[in-house]
Parts: sequence; C-alpha cells; structure tokens
Amino acid sequence: GNTWTLYDILDEGKTVILDMSATWCGPCWAYHQAEVLKYIQNTYGPDGTDEFMVLKIEADPNTGLADLQGTTGSTQGNWIDGKPYPIIEDATIGDLYNVNYFPTLIVIPV
Repeated sequence: GNTWTLYDILDEGKTVILDMSATWCGPCWAYHQAEVLKYIQNTYGPDGTDEFMVLKIEADPNTGLADLQGTTGSTQGNWIDGKPYPIIEDATIGDLYNVNYFPTLIVIPV
C-alpha cells in the first residue's frame, strides 16, 4: 500500500539498490536467502545510517503476490517474511530497465 518514488529517494541523498528477480528463480532465491540486502538495509537504510534504500522488485509478469508469499508452485519460498525493505510486485519496472535475466541488481548512486 506504500508508494515509492525513485527520484524522491535520490533527492533525500540515498543510494538506491534495485533487486530485480522472479519468485521461480533459483539463483535469485539463493541470493535472497544470503540476506546481503537485508544487512545493507538494516545497517545503511532508514533505521541505520540512512544512506541507502533497497527496493526488491518482483519483475516477472507471470508471477504475483501469492508467489511472493510462497503459496504457489511458481516460487522458491516466502520472499516477504523478515525482510526490512519494500517488496514491489510490478513487472513494468523490469521492462523500464530492460531487464532480460534474473537476478539483476542495479545500484543507482546519488
């Protein structure tokens, strides 16, 4: 239910990390489970030094919220539980960045 605007986050002086993935993607799940982005968000995000903002984008148009919740056969598990960063289900964002494979990490510096 929250709205995030990339330019607003950058105007706040934060570097943004976009994690574009798909719920069915094994390498995406392995990276997600490593909790690197959770560490970055907790340490350098709004509750840490407030220098970064992580946004996880479910960028496959064929998957949805139920897949993110881990309740379908098109997912590696529950992507939502315990994650301190916003998780956005919007395939058009992947299209805007011309994402052709998963995972794709994009770092947008201030």
